[in-house]
Amino acid sequence: MGRFRPLFLVLLAAFALGAVAATGASARKATPGINPSNVLFTAKGGVSLFAASGLLSGAEIRCASNMATGGFTTSLSGTFDVLILGCLVKIVSALFLCTGSNNRVTSSILALGTLHLRYREATGTKSVVAFLLIPVKFVCEEGSTERAYEVDGCVAGEITPVNKNVKTGEHFTLLMTKAATTRDEITKIENEAGDGEETCRLQASENGGAFAEAARAITYEIGGDVSSAEIQA
Repeated sequence: MGRFRPLFLVLLAAFALGAVAATGASARKATPGINPSNVLFTAKGGVSLFAASGLLSGAEIRCASNMATGGFTTSLSGTFDVLILGCLVKIVSALFLCTGSNNRVTSSILALGTLHLRYREATGTKSVVAFLLIPVKFVCEEGSTERAYEVDGCVAGEITPVNKNVKTGEHFTLLMTKAATTRDEITKIENEAGDGEETCRLQASENGGAFAEAARAITYEIGGDVSSAEIQA
């Protein structure tokens, strides 16, 4: 049987090379990316909730609807603006209307910033969009009583589907959820290099006081200005 040994070794080597090639082909990229990389988008969302630890007397700001626009300037990042409408909070028995510092429409808040595609975990293809906020300032008023707030930091939501073409008339879904009343479910994401974690946390302050951990919950439906787009993970 000695004459069959060289053939066995050749087959074994070929199998090993094939396994390495398959592993390389299935290995994920350092960071998910969108294709094409210059997509403009619009998004809409229903009711959103916002709360912060020790602030708002333990209540949540409830906003009736959300509209967003933005665009990717690279396959990994871009800019956004979100108009949040119908924002109210009931503190004890008083109903406060919350309006952004630069907003003309009562009970509306405008949020601006940059967005970044990242992996949610060290393995797998679950992908998130992380939003880095330019500080958002708003005031909640009831009669002559005012409470001033500032929100900044990072908030992330999981986006689906990935590795699938989303065509005209279809949409991506972005889900932001809370793990607790004042803590977002996603507070750590993979960094851009894909070799470790980075923190993504939202925070807020009341009447110029210390910042505290905050959370936001909403679901967005996102559509693009192209015939099809794909998040490649």
